[in-house]
Amino acid sequence: MLRNVDSAEVTTDLWGERWAKVIANSMHNGLAAVTGLTHIGIYGQREPRRVAIRLGGEAARVGRAIGYNVESVRDIPLTALESASRGDDAALATVEERMEGWTKRMTDEGRPSTAQDVLKGRRTEIDYLNGYVCDQGKKTGVKTPYNDAVVARVRSLGVGFKPDPKNLDPVIAMLPK
Repeated sequence: MLRNVDSAEVTTDLWGERWAKVIANSMHNGLAAVTGLTHIGIYGQREPRRVAIRLGGEAARVGRAIGYNVESVRDIPLTALESASRGDDAALATVEERMEGWTKRMTDEGRPSTAQDVLKGRRTEIDYLNGYVCDQGKKTGVKTPYNDAVVARVRSLGVGFKPDPKNLDPVIAMLPK
C-alpha cells in the first residue's frame, strides 16, 4: 500500500537503513537551509548538486568507518556516491543521472525540515544532521570538510537569517575547478 506514495522495503539491517537516511538528509537539509532552495533547486543545479554529492560521500565514508552496511542511498549505489565525491568522472555521471531521476518525481514545494526551520525563524537541527556526521567523522578519523563547512555556515548565520543561494558561496568555492 505504501508503494503508491513512496518506497517501502523490509530490512534486517535497521542501522544501515538509518544511516542511509542520515546520508540522504546530510546531502540536502543544510544546503536548503542556507540557500532557501527546494530539493529541485539543489539537485537541479550543478554547484549545489556537486556539494550535495561531496556531503553524501563524506557521510557514506563515516558510516562505513562506523561499520554500517549501506548498499545505496535513494537508488544510488554507495560505492558510486563515494567515488563521485572523490572526483571520479564516471561515477559522477552515474550519480547525477540518478539524481536527475529523483527530480522528475519532486515538486517545487518540497523543502527539507531544516529549511522550514529557517523560514519560520527557528533554530535548526543542523547539529543533529550534518553536525552528527562531523562528530562521528572525528570519532572514526574520517575527514568531513564539506559537512564541517555547511555546519559552520549555518551556525555563523545565526537564528532568523534570510536564506539566500549566495550563502553557499564559501562552500561552493571548495569544489575542485
